Amino acid sequence: MKTVKTMIGVLLAIAIVFASAMSVGALTEYVRGDADGNGIVTAVDVTVIQRHIAGIETNSFVAIAADVDGKGVSIVDVSLIQRYLVSLGNPYNIGKTFTFDEYELPIV
Repeated sequence: MKTVKTMIGVLLAIAIVFASAMSVGALTEYVRGDADGNGIVTAVDVTVIQRHIAGIETNSFVAIAADVDGKGVSIVDVSLIQRYLVSLGNPYNIGKTFTFDEYELPIV
């Protein structure tokens, strides 16, 4: 009986370690619209997205944050961020923090 309890304890410990190792690095926080990754949305983010679309290399580009509408990075994202910067609406929660799970499967 003591051996069974010990074995169960060891298996639980291994399961806990395995589960915590799987979740490390899976969730990442971003600021929606923050294309340069500095934590705030500014006109620089608009320029970074425009440079990316034009194929011009940038020092840093965070595609998941730059894709404001979730339809791929495009000039539409630029326009949405510009509207946000001049307070003309924010239907996509630009400037708000969101969490992205890189291991989450897409809903089909």
